[in-house]
Amino acid sequence: MSFRDAPLICPICGNLLTQQERQLLCANAHSFDIARAGYVNLLGSYKNSHNLGDDKTMLHARRAFLQRGHYMAILNAVKRIVAHLVSVRKSSVPNRSLRDSIGFTTELTERFLADAAGDGAMTDGTMTDETMTDGAMTRPCWVADMGCGEGFYLHGVMQHLAGSIRGVGLDISKEAVRLAAGQNKAGAFAAANINRQVPLADQSVDLLLNIFAPRNAAEFARVLAPEGFLVVVIPTAAHLHEWRAALTAQGATPLPIAQAKQQRTEHQFSDYFAPYPTRQNGQAAAHVHEVCYRITLDQTDLQNLLTMTPNAWHIAAEDQKRVHSLTQLSTTVSVQILTLQRGPRNS
Repeated sequence: MSFRDAPLICPICGNLLTQQERQLLCANAHSFDIARAGYVNLLGSYKNSHNLGDDKTMLHARRAFLQRGHYMAILNAVKRIVAHLVSVRKSSVPNRSLRDSIGFTTELTERFLADAAGDGAMTDGTMTDETMTDGAMTRPCWVADMGCGEGFYLHGVMQHLAGSIRGVGLDISKEAVRLAAGQNKAGAFAAANINRQVPLADQSVDLLLNIFAPRNAAEFARVLAPEGFLVVVIPTAAHLHEWRAALTAQGATPLPIAQAKQQRTEHQFSDYFAPYPTRQNGQAAAHVHEVCYRITLDQTDLQNLLTMTPNAWHIAAEDQKRVHSLTQLSTTVSVQILTLQRGPRNS
């Protein structure tokens, strides 16, 4: 676990949380224990609720599926995009104007300035000197994964940009953040309901990830620094098309993918964010990048794929048994990665 200087706020009163031994405390003496597994529960009024978000069976199936490398191409694309956006962020927000340009509260700004001047200074082992300019930001960028699940994407990004970023992962499932914290000791993970409130300080984060997860445009805009970035990953209509057809052939009814998902997502964020074009793999600059390829799944993969998705909640047990009899299938992975930028402070 690594809660040092994490911009987490109290879900009760909104004050900044600071770590004291195995607790996070705010100025109003609200306290939150850091679990032995390395995460903190910031669900507020939902703190003692059970069955929130993905359960243990779903999460372990997802981890097993992801560890087979089936979505590694998505992670690699996200890593490239985030590396570029972090370099832009570092070159455009100099330390000398951190207080004014980011608009943190005084307390949070002083903590970040101290981190930049002390042992938290950047020790980048991945990015080159070409990504930095004289007088540029040297503190690590804060990256927050909204709906982090079991931590696959944030862990991969943090490994890729070790020393250049600090990471926070939020998910409504306590089991999800427990797994994420167990794998990623450098991240700060909290159980939180991002549909209601994101427990991060105003304008405290440089970049947000939102990968196959719920979206809360107003809260994302609140916590993101002016001109900070948002990376959203959404499925296209072709995503897992052959697998969905196989489910239907077995008598199951898979959940549909919403029509015009890109347009709906962009509209959802349009009050606060603007498209931010980036160039990937020699292609023309664009704010939407598609990742499309085919994978071949064996019987264990197919069972994990069904178990790890919300389809497991909606497909009857008898239909699931027939689906589990499938032994091999080739299917399409197709997603879009959107890069958006937060407007100026008052937008």
